[in-house]
Amino acid sequence: MKKAYDALILEAGVMSHQKTMVTDSYGEQRKQHVNSCKKCSLVKQASNMEIQIHEWPLPSDGIKAKSVVFELELPSNFRHWRDGTNFLRKRVLGPRSNLGTSNSVYSQSLNDYPALTRFRPSDPDYAHQRVMPASTTKPNAITHRSGKKISESREDQVCLSNGMNWHYFDTENNIFINNFGPDVRIAEDCTFLVPPPLKGFLHRPWNSPDGPGPNNAVASQSLCPNHLSLDEFKALWSLPLGHKIIWENLLREFAMPSVDWRKVETALFALQISHQTGPFSFDSDLRSSHVGLEDEALVQKLVGEMGLSLNRLKENWESVPAVATLIMSLTRRILQAALVCTQCYDIDATYLDLTLRDSEALSQFIQCSIAIQECYGKHEDDTKQAEKSFLDCLILRYRRLLFRTKKILMSQITSQGNKGLDSAIAKIWPSFRRSRGDQWIEQASCWLKTTTSNQDGTVKVPVHYNVITAELLVKGLPLDRLPPKYEAQKDYTILFGRSSVDVMPSAEAAFKDIRFIFAMALTTMI
Repeated sequence: MKKAYDALILEAGVMSHQKTMVTDSYGEQRKQHVNSCKKCSLVKQASNMEIQIHEWPLPSDGIKAKSVVFELELPSNFRHWRDGTNFLRKRVLGPRSNLGTSNSVYSQSLNDYPALTRFRPSDPDYAHQRVMPASTTKPNAITHRSGKKISESREDQVCLSNGMNWHYFDTENNIFINNFGPDVRIAEDCTFLVPPPLKGFLHRPWNSPDGPGPNNAVASQSLCPNHLSLDEFKALWSLPLGHKIIWENLLREFAMPSVDWRKVETALFALQISHQTGPFSFDSDLRSSHVGLEDEALVQKLVGEMGLSLNRLKENWESVPAVATLIMSLTRRILQAALVCTQCYDIDATYLDLTLRDSEALSQFIQCSIAIQECYGKHEDDTKQAEKSFLDCLILRYRRLLFRTKKILMSQITSQGNKGLDSAIAKIWPSFRRSRGDQWIEQASCWLKTTTSNQDGTVKVPVHYNVITAELLVKGLPLDRLPPKYEAQKDYTILFGRSSVDVMPSAEAAFKDIRFIFAMALTTMI
C-alpha cells in the first residue's frame, strides 16, 4: 500500500491543477480551479488511504516466542503431566495463598487468540486442558481498532510488536498461576504425626535439613513425655541430627540401642529420616541424605546389625514396631504378619515378576492380601494417633504394591496356568474346588472369575477375586457373610446382634436353605 500511495503522489506531482476560464459578474475573465481536477483527485485519494494495524503474532522475546510455539504443539503426555502436577500441588498438598493471583480476569487464552488460531492443534482435548497460557492484556490489533493514515504513519506505527502478556492460567479455579516456591507447611504435612514434644525434632524442612540445634534436646527435657525416659528422649532427638549422617545414626542405634525399638515413636522416627532424601548433592547421583548408602562397608554393617536386631525381636510381638521399621510390617497381629510378608514382595519389577511365577509365592501373597482386606479397619477406634499414622503409611505402601502386581497376577493366573490363587483360596476355604474344565477368566480389568462345584459337579457357584482390593466373593458376597435374607430376619438380630457369624459357603445341595429352630430353656439356648 505504501508503494500505491507513493505512486499516486508521484503521478499527482507531475500534473498541474486543472483550470478553466470563467467570466465574473464584472465581465472580466479569470482562471478558476475545476472541481474535477485530476491532480487534486489523486492527492485526495492518496490522503484517504488507510492501512490496518499488523501485530506480530509471537512475543518479541525469543524465549517467550519459543514457549508459545511449544504450547501450540504441546505433547499430550506433557500436558497431562502438567495438569496432574497442578492438581497435586493444589488439591493433594492443599491450597496455598500464593498459588495464584486473586485477579481472575483475563483478556484472552491462547486457544482463542485469532492470530494463531490456524496453528492450533486439531486434538479436541487441547481446548480442555486445565493449565493454559492466557494474556492479561488485549492484542494491539484490538486496542488500535481504526486504520492508520498512510500519509501520517511511520512503519513502527503500523507494524507493532505483539501486545499479549502471556501467563499460565488455571482454567478450573480461574486464577493466574504464579511461580511455585518452597513451602514449609508442605514439609509439615509430609512429616509423620508424633507426640507434640517430639514433633520439633522430627521436622526437618528444606530450609533446615539438619533439624534443631544440638542443645535443643537438653533445653527441652521438661517436655519429655511420661512414657519415655530422658535417655530415650535425647536418643530420639539425636536420630535425625545431621542429614548427611542419618544412616550412621541408625547403625549406632541398631548396634547399641539407646531407644526402645518396641515403641511406635521410634519406628516413626526411623521411617521419617530414612525416607527423607535431603538436599541436592553435587558429588553423587543420590540426594545428600542417601549418599552414605554408596559406602559398601556401611551398608554391610547396617544389614548385619538389622539382622541381629530382627533375631532379637522376631519372637516378641511387643516389638512389632521395631520389626515393622526393618521390613515394613504393621502393628496389629494379623496385619503385622500379613504385611511383613507382602512387603517382602516390594522389590524391583524384574525380580517381582520372577518371584510371582512360583505358585507357592503367589499363593502366600494372595493369602496375606485377603487377610489384610478382611482385618484392616476393624481396630481403628482403639488405635493411638502415632500408631494410626504409622498404619496409614504402611497401608499406602501395600496398596501401591497391589497396583504393581496387577498385570503380573492377571497374566500368571489366566494364561500361564499358575495355581497360586486356587491354593490360596483353598487355605482359607477348605471345600473350594474349581469346577472341572473351568479356568480363571478376566472381568472388568481387575476381577477374576471362575466357579466351584460340589463333588458330582451338578451345582456350580460363581467365585470372584479382585487383584486390586483382594476381595474374595462367593455368589457376590464376602466369604464369611450370610446371605442378606438371613441377616435381614428379625430373629437374627435378637440372636446375634451385630456380631459377625463365622460361616463358609457350600456348593453341596444338601446344605441349601436348612432351617434351625432356636429355643430357650431357662438361660440355655437350644
